[in-house]
Formats: sequence, C-alpha cells, structure tokens
Amino acid sequence: MLFRSNGFLKLDFYWLSSYDFVRPAPDAPPGPGGKPATGEEQIPPAIKKWDGAKVILTGFMLPTNFSEGKTTEFLLMANLMLCCYATVPKINDWVLVRLPAGTDVVQDQPITFRGKFHVGAQIDDGILTAVYEMDADGPGKIEE
Repeated sequence: MLFRSNGFLKLDFYWLSSYDFVRPAPDAPPGPGGKPATGEEQIPPAIKKWDGAKVILTGFMLPTNFSEGKTTEFLLMANLMLCCYATVPKINDWVLVRLPAGTDVVQDQPITFRGKFHVGAQIDDGILTAVYEMDADGPGKIEE
C-alpha cells in the first residue's frame, strides 16, 4: 500500500486477497446479537483499518447493474481470470463498486477507480455477497 499526496490510499488486490476467507455455511448458527454469520472475524485487522478510507484501486470490471446505458454497480477484480470463464474467485478477490452517476463499461483492460472504501460483510437476501465495497467518485487515470 502507498499513501498518495492527493490524500488517497492506493490499495492493491495483493493485500485484499492475501488471506483465506471461508464463507459461512448458509445454515451456520447466528453470530452475536442473533445476526447471520458473516465471517468478518476472518478479515485481518490491518485490512479492517482501511474501512472508511479514501482509496484508489485498479482492476477489471464485471458489470452487475445498469441504468440508462451506464453501469452503476460492478465487481472490480484483480484479473480477468477471476471471471465466469475461469477460476471461481474468493469473496475477497473483488470489490463491489457503486457509481451512482454510472460509467461506460470497460472490459478486458484495467481501469482505476477512486472513492470511499468499506470493509465488512454485505448481506443481500441472507447471502454474503461481498466483504469489500467502494462508493466510487468516478473512474480516472491516476498520474504516477
């Protein structure tokens, strides 16, 4: 990881996927407070401290939601081999990115996004769908 002069933390999938995350079974007993088991205790403290940070992250886009011809939600993945055509990715191999204004789909080439990073279980309809999320400000080429 690298702190940038513009106030953004440059993250890398090397760190985000550096540990094994085992998804809790759908019928796993509830965690504290009766909440569904999330597996959040598996996320290393060094990564949890990035929750809420302004970050820059580069990866490959896999669109999941569209509005008016633009993608507004997508998975940002470390590489193309983590797509539906190759290896099934671990849940910590992607970041669920939301971009309300939307952006053009960019496939088969790396793209950089900046925004607010979130670390923690995202549960949709009782299913763990992500452990990392980003509220993106937008795409952009980051000057080195």
